[in-house]
Amino acid sequence: MFRFTTRFLLSNLKNFEKLEELNAYLLRTKPSHTVVYFRAAWNPQCEITDKHLHQLAAENSSLQTIQIDSDLCPKIVKHYRVRAEPEFIFCLYGDEVLRQIGVNWAGLNDKLNKMVKLGQ
Repeated sequence: MFRFTTRFLLSNLKNFEKLEELNAYLLRTKPSHTVVYFRAAWNPQCEITDKHLHQLAAENSSLQTIQIDSDLCPKIVKHYRVRAEPEFIFCLYGDEVLRQIGVNWAGLNDKLNKMVKLGQ
């Protein structure tokens, strides 16, 4: 089961605007568990998701959370073949293992648990 902790600094919530920066970060750090969250400022579902994602990042220090604004980063969106916002890509050691389109907190939690099991 994916466990949350209450001790955390918001340093694991990252924002990138350039594909090169994102790829360099993933190659350099190879974080064990990463969620790349694609959002759009105009989408009301993304506003709700932002609050939950910030809470998720704050409660789990082992999860690297990367937030991408789809409107500002079309090159990243194209590279990852993002079709809708919000969209979540789950990466294990920098490689995509799961994907979720849309807001579904039960599904998100389930995918986080699966990702953790894959990484063990």
